[in-house]
Amino acid sequence: MRTRNTWKREPRPRLEARKPASFRKAVGTTLAVLWHMPSEKQTEVARACARMLTPGGCLLVTVPEQVVDRILDVLTLLRLVDGIAIEQHYGCDPRKTEAVFSAGGLPLLVWRNLQFRLNNLFVFERP
Repeated sequence: MRTRNTWKREPRPRLEARKPASFRKAVGTTLAVLWHMPSEKQTEVARACARMLTPGGCLLVTVPEQVVDRILDVLTLLRLVDGIAIEQHYGCDPRKTEAVFSAGGLPLLVWRNLQFRLNNLFVFERP
């Protein structure tokens, strides 16, 4: 006869109680955000991210490859995806991401391809 696991979880302290005061600004993320904004706004966003980070803080940015829009077009045509606002994609070129964030005051630490080379991960650090 199998018995049910009767262990109980210990209550965890609230996250705010466990993190240092500067943690809120130590790491930031923008996941596919540049894809949804015109290029003339991107440096403004990079500067805002730099202002919010503490010195030594990192910003993680993902930027899909431009071919992803074509893949989404086909999937939408085949009715395999729904509810994606493709008209809100501005076709951001991942190769321009480093220049955008460097101009905003965040030098590049890491740039890696991921997800079958359909996405790009960038890590920037505030000096």
